Amino acid sequence: LVVASVFWAVARVGLSTIPGIATAADSAFGWPSNDLSQYSAFSATSPIGSLIFTLIGNSDPVVFLGLHVVALVAALVLTLWWVATMTPRSSRLMAFRLVILSPWVALLLIFLGSYDPFTVIGFALVLLSWTYKKTLLIFLAGVIVGFQHFEQSLFAVIAAYLVIVALRDRLPSNFLSLRQLLFTLSGLISGKLAL
Repeated sequence: LVVASVFWAVARVGLSTIPGIATAADSAFGWPSNDLSQYSAFSATSPIGSLIFTLIGNSDPVVFLGLHVVALVAALVLTLWWVATMTPRSSRLMAFRLVILSPWVALLLIFLGSYDPFTVIGFALVLLSWTYKKTLLIFLAGVIVGFQHFEQSLFAVIAAYLVIVALRDRLPSNFLSLRQLLFTLSGLISGKLAL
């Protein structure tokens, strides 16, 4: 059923790219010396995909699109990994299907070439770091997601913390401490400052 969910997720929305994928690739290649805002203003503050694309060293739009497909798969795998660590074995497959059929996966499928998969990767790394409780990993995940999309991530981290506080009795003991939240927030701020 999980494989069927993947096929259904793709079939129900299809695969499509952002408008002007070639222009986006031209704009992204050469970051940080290129001005990403020539394609879209929001891309200038979400540069991880552009940075990786520049490091690959091939400005072909097909390579740009391929990078985003790989990022989409990585975002999904990291999110499913986190779900696997948080879900009892008896309901894990159902949880996987719910993730695969969720709206954010549809969004990633219909806007290939956008910065979104890299933001999801960053936030999945934050969730995984909270699960494994390693302070350095928590800080580094915060840096990554703060560098990628500070404003959205700041809101998401605070919202996640509030949900965790509200559901504390249903989560593993001491799932997220205030100290871990502060390390995440300091990583977010560090990532934004690095940008």
